[in-house]
Amino acid sequence: GTAEATGENGRSDLVSAGVRARLGKRLDGSLSRQEVVAGETVSGYPTRTTVGAGYRVSDHVRGVLQHESDQSDFQNRSRTILGVEGAIDERTTVESRYALEDALSGSRGYATLGVKTRFPLTDAWTADLRAERAETVTGQSGSDFTALTAAAEYLQGRSKFSSRVESRFGRNEDRHLLTTAGAIKLGPDYVLFARNRLDLSQPNPGGSTLDVDGLLGVAFRPLGEDKWNWLARLEATRGQSLPGGGTSLATAPSARGTMGVFEGNYQPAKRWHLLGRYAGRYATDAFDSIAQRSYTEVWETRSLFDVGRRVTAGVAARLLRQPSTGTAMTGYGVESGLLVARDLWFVAGYNVTGFSDERFPDGNRRSQGPFVSLRFKFDEALIGDLIRRDSPGQDEPDASDAARAPAPGGGTSDLR
Repeated sequence: GTAEATGENGRSDLVSAGVRARLGKRLDGSLSRQEVVAGETVSGYPTRTTVGAGYRVSDHVRGVLQHESDQSDFQNRSRTILGVEGAIDERTTVESRYALEDALSGSRGYATLGVKTRFPLTDAWTADLRAERAETVTGQSGSDFTALTAAAEYLQGRSKFSSRVESRFGRNEDRHLLTTAGAIKLGPDYVLFARNRLDLSQPNPGGSTLDVDGLLGVAFRPLGEDKWNWLARLEATRGQSLPGGGTSLATAPSARGTMGVFEGNYQPAKRWHLLGRYAGRYATDAFDSIAQRSYTEVWETRSLFDVGRRVTAGVAARLLRQPSTGTAMTGYGVESGLLVARDLWFVAGYNVTGFSDERFPDGNRRSQGPFVSLRFKFDEALIGDLIRRDSPGQDEPDASDAARAPAPGGGTSDLR
């Protein structure tokens, strides 16, 4: 999106986490945190802390009060939000909210009204529709917008497919995003997956920019004896946003980039795990009639050993190489993992030497110095259980849960 500090296209990597607890028969509380971990602050997605409470007035109406505190590269903001959520039926929800931003100074107040619904198209297809309007009541109205979203899903059998189109019409900018993604099980151990995305930005005034990217990959994961598995993917992009998060120059909106990644895991012994990854990125820019081409590759290997039932120790080595310039950088480090809960690992380590390149994923763990991370393993069976647990008909459902209910005839997928 648009970087707040520069006003140009930028990229932000975010991590979000939260908890919601029932405080009484009709009262619940929530606490969440959205953290910018890399890149710039993109407009509308700052580091944000949210504290809230909800009260169920009736079976179909729920009141919400929450306070948000934002920290960004441009400025810090806070807002208090008062809202009402009403379930028209088990599929459709209406939300009405009023927010006072920077409440001490009362600099801006705005209201939003939204409606969302989820309904079956056929026994196999499900659709989602959402409309939202945000309008300023007091203060500057530069960020008023109307947003429309439509999505369709096919989640049965050996094939999975979803498509989503979002249009946001704002006072200063219109933005349209189209995403399609799918996967098909080629056999007991192979899955083919793909994703395509088109992002059109139309500032007012100003020229429009179009970013297009596609991803195609294959995963091999034996269900019988998983001593060896691998994943390969190819990502191609045209526009200012390049694979891995890099951006082209503003004068080269038709830049192209291609990135290929292959990673494999092998378990030669019961307590010993070997992990390897290769990533190569080829990019071209053309500005002022001068063509610029580059190829960069990263080689990585990690060796992990199970010290105990809940503890692992390992070493890692990395190489960043650019053949066209003859440059190379290496990185070496150690790490240890602790099993905090089922399938949830806390990892901490230290890189004696390292490097950072935002054009490749997982760059934060390659930099010199200490690092920490969380690793969580899950599949759609877990997600399906969570959705069913929150769906209408359960004790004290959220008014918005109707939009997240599983499609009729759905169930646990056979993909892993």
